Amino acid sequence: MQTWVAAARETFFTWGLFGACMMQITAHNKPSQSLKTDSILVISVTSIVLLVAAVLGNACSSILSDASYSYVPSSYGENKI
Repeated sequence: MQTWVAAARETFFTWGLFGACMMQITAHNKPSQSLKTDSILVISVTSIVLLVAAVLGNACSSILSDASYSYVPSSYGENKI
């Protein structure tokens, strides 16, 4: 259950960031510039950054596991072994 709560929290923060970016773009947007293009750009860049972070996190976890280290989550969940 803690994992789902953590995932929901991160999703809320990410989409909150999207909303804040869209408000700033709307406030400073020139009338001749397309808001749709700007919003697609912000969402695409953020999604790519999140995807790269997930891949790097998985790679780091795999490297630590191969070196006989164990990953113990400390910020959102408990290790229930």
